[in-house]
Amino acid sequence: MPTQVGEMVLERRTHYRRALRTIMQTICRLETENIDQHDAEKAGIQQRSMSLESSFDKPYFFIPYQDEYHPTEREYSTYVPDVEDRLNCEGFHLYMDSCISQVYPEDDNRPFGVGYKAWPDLNLGELAEYSKYYWTASFTGFALPTHEPLPHMKCLIHSEATGDNRLLRGELIAIVKIMTARLNTKSLRPHTVAPVLLYSIMGPQQIRVLEAYFDGKNLIIRKTKLYDMKQEDMETGFLREIEYKENVGSLNQRYNKTKLKKEGKEYNSCIEYLDSDVAAATAQLISFEEQMQKDRKVIRGSEEDQMKWFWVPFWGWNNSIQMSKKTEEATKTFEATRKKLIGRGGKTMQVTRLISILRPLCFQFDDLIGKMGTAITALNETVRLFDSQASNYSSIIISLERMKLGVDSRDFDLRDMNIESGIHRAVESFTKVKKLAEEFQKTALLTIQGGDGDKL
Repeated sequence: MPTQVGEMVLERRTHYRRALRTIMQTICRLETENIDQHDAEKAGIQQRSMSLESSFDKPYFFIPYQDEYHPTEREYSTYVPDVEDRLNCEGFHLYMDSCISQVYPEDDNRPFGVGYKAWPDLNLGELAEYSKYYWTASFTGFALPTHEPLPHMKCLIHSEATGDNRLLRGELIAIVKIMTARLNTKSLRPHTVAPVLLYSIMGPQQIRVLEAYFDGKNLIIRKTKLYDMKQEDMETGFLREIEYKENVGSLNQRYNKTKLKKEGKEYNSCIEYLDSDVAAATAQLISFEEQMQKDRKVIRGSEEDQMKWFWVPFWGWNNSIQMSKKTEEATKTFEATRKKLIGRGGKTMQVTRLISILRPLCFQFDDLIGKMGTAITALNETVRLFDSQASNYSSIIISLERMKLGVDSRDFDLRDMNIESGIHRAVESFTKVKKLAEEFQKTALLTIQGGDGDKL
């Protein structure tokens, strides 16, 4: 019997992973950042409301952190109207990441039950897109085993999309990738439900919380309202909700035997209870090790090569690509600040704010280079097409010239001879366009390949 049960669980987990991947593929094929509700429903996604303030619509699989929490004072990333939304969003993302990373106390009195790793170390796949759609995850947390491993996970992501009531492409891809990875983790084989708590930052400086799980048929997404975080007084209220209501961090299971009987239904085991839709596996709001710890270590060093990590996105660019005025100004400001920090010992937040300005510009130039490469490929195809068409028209002209020789024998009607002049003009037009395309192609290639820019 145990073997049969184990095989049934494995089959169910495999089925769930396939269903979730199908949902993600359907969403990706839409090629849009904001997913309309009817498209989400067709893909197998059910949306429900969730509240941080009300006990009625509270999260199912996560409960509030009960102990006192005193956040460290830090400069708030206030919304600046004259700055692009994506830069405001990036600055707020860094601020929230810093807030969450400092929930842990400095000493050993840390709440029990949390684990933190960067998402590349958790085999979750690529939790980011950098070209057509820009979104990325910054941290991921998982529940440490109590008497058995738990599948719960949480994640903070940010997107450059302007938020509304619709789900975002990045939110859904991140949720599905995390779930499928957890349902493919050997140590979590008893579980067929892998709840995900997602903090989602989006433009223009808004945030919401999503709780997601798969019920065997549909991906259930429970979401809060959008919180407008443009001003610091808005942030104070929201962080108060995090302190009391939310489970941003680790998950510490506290169920007992009395919970196995809930809403008139008996559960045969703790696992069966945890996998039920009505379960509310307890969790604690715990933060993670400082995201910026490595940054501080680098800044404290005075060796030039230790600072090079800041400049990796810029290396390899060619001098022939003209940087915008904003990039040049930001680069000068960053370099001046960097030199000051080396002498003073370092102020992480100043550097991270500058990085938040420079990083999106890097992505823009990378995207531009990619588009230029695509344009050159299209031009090559165009030139080849012109070659083919010119050859075809030349053959027609030769045939018509031969036909003209037969006019004297009255085998052809002279009224048809105007066709020849029309085709001559068409060939001339093709030839001119071909030459222009070839010249543009050469210019584009020189733009990308020319110059003696720094190389990695």
